[in-house]
Amino acid sequence: MAVEAGVAIASGVAAHSISLVAFGLDSVIELASAGVLIWRLSNELRFGREVSEKAEWIARRIASGLLFALVAYVVTAAGWSLWRGEGGRSPGPG
Repeated sequence: MAVEAGVAIASGVAAHSISLVAFGLDSVIELASAGVLIWRLSNELRFGREVSEKAEWIARRIASGLLFALVAYVVTAAGWSLWRGEGGRSPGPG
């Protein structure tokens, strides 16, 4: 997944593609979310259910923050492209 993220982001930057960069950032978010889930489950195994409730709350906050960061990137980058007049132009006939 890390390789996928790196390739997608690098390709997206080279091609000036918001969608491809967003796909790469989504892969980064998936990796971070997996790390948060592992942390949350390891807390439950080590400390029991009582501590797990707080870990669950923290994990939800982190995951939602990551998703909002992705949304903020996509909206900002799309708005910037629109502002600069780089919107999706179709080549048209011949």
